[in-house]
Amino acid sequence: WIYPDGFAAVLLGKFFKNASAKRKSFAFVESINLHQNGSHVTLETSATPMFDQNGHFKGYRGIGRDISERKRAEQALLSSRELYRTLVDNIDLGIGLVDTHCQHIMTNRAMKGLNYFRASSLDVPCSGRGPDDARPCPNCAIWRASLSGEAERIELQGLRPDGRPYWGLQRALPYRNAQGELAGYIEIIEDITLRKDSEL
Repeated sequence: WIYPDGFAAVLLGKFFKNASAKRKSFAFVESINLHQNGSHVTLETSATPMFDQNGHFKGYRGIGRDISERKRAEQALLSSRELYRTLVDNIDLGIGLVDTHCQHIMTNRAMKGLNYFRASSLDVPCSGRGPDDARPCPNCAIWRASLSGEAERIELQGLRPDGRPYWGLQRALPYRNAQGELAGYIEIIEDITLRKDSEL
């Protein structure tokens, strides 16, 4: 047997009472319940009202299914995404996802601090390119990856906003969706000024 648990039972009771009063169907209602073995399970319930031949309400006919495994998988995915975001946001490398029009759809904190790289090094800054802008940008790893379909890297030299020179390494890796279609690029930017200065 499975019973609504604690406060969930109160809320579920109020929901069914309200639904019954309105004689309305409901679908995909989730509730946390206590199994007879002491474990908690999540049920998803859908039901439609039943009426007799005179139109009098007789109750509900419905179905409930155990979606506990799905909810656990969703929670695990959410946790892994949060862990991934925490990891990426605390890396010194600039990391971002770029769509097929060279527009950023996600960047980490470090990337936001490397805006000067794009502004001073690229022939046509990505922020100034529209979705139909097909101008070549040979000094961009993303543009090169769009042509080769493979990972590309390029070293570029430029100036910071304060006038100091810097060296940057830009890498771009194409990524595809579940259908195998090009979805965009993973971009990684690294300030390699110290390394380049030590090589001189």
